[in-house]
Amino acid sequence: MRIEYRLFTERLEDEERGSYIAYGLEAVAEGHVCRHISDISVDAAAVSSLVAQCNQNELDICHLDDVIEDWLA
Repeated sequence: MRIEYRLFTERLEDEERGSYIAYGLEAVAEGHVCRHISDISVDAAAVSSLVAQCNQNELDICHLDDVIEDWLA
């Protein structure tokens, strides 16, 4: 099953930061979102690059959490 990774934008509220725009990643299989990972970064270009790499390398969804964890480190 092929997974397509996509960037999404959301407006969030935080007690310390107030309102802000954050970017996340969702994994889509057969037209359905099977994973939705919110608030990865406030840097759209960085998350877009991560999404492109996941798609280019045909990342298996079972490795997604590890990839994001490593990317954030």
